[in-house]
Amino acid sequence: MGADYRLNVQARIRCNVHAATYTIWSRSFVLFTWIRRVIYRSQAPEVHRGIRIASFRPFQDSDGCFSRCTTSALEYLAHKDHRRLNRVLKYVKHIIDMPLRTAATYIRQDDLCCVNFRYLRTTFPGEERVLIEFYASLLVHEATHGRLYSFGSGGGRKRRERLENICVQEQLRFLKRCGHDELLWKELIAKIRASY
Repeated sequence: MGADYRLNVQARIRCNVHAATYTIWSRSFVLFTWIRRVIYRSQAPEVHRGIRIASFRPFQDSDGCFSRCTTSALEYLAHKDHRRLNRVLKYVKHIIDMPLRTAATYIRQDDLCCVNFRYLRTTFPGEERVLIEFYASLLVHEATHGRLYSFGSGGGRKRRERLENICVQEQLRFLKRCGHDELLWKELIAKIRASY
């Protein structure tokens, strides 16, 4: 009788853990679905190469710098590396500027790349060319997350750190291919990662 009771309690605990995980996932999904609807209803998003570009901060981006830099970054990718551009076009359907703790994040449910463009502008003040090059590499980084997620990658903290390192290495390979000093970019990426 005691063993049956323990098994029943363990089964209920397992169900509650799975329900909590589903609840957390569904809440974040609902949040980003709500954000997407609000953005697309409040303003008509710009579409460039099949990617929707919208800003969650339309009043702070009155000069249109976010959409201009995003289209420039996509064109820079097209000029420098067609293979990585195709990866971005395949795995990123929406690019949205919004407040984040990090420079960017990838939401796999919607193929959504959220960018903290204010953070990028403060990191590269007055250097729009360097900003566009780094922004292009950031899009490569987030599209690499999309590719890895399509393989079914996920899991614990160590695995996420390993996947993040793969994405950073791909970002650095792109910057090296563009003819930039890899050490300088490694230091910059380490500085950005340490800030969050």
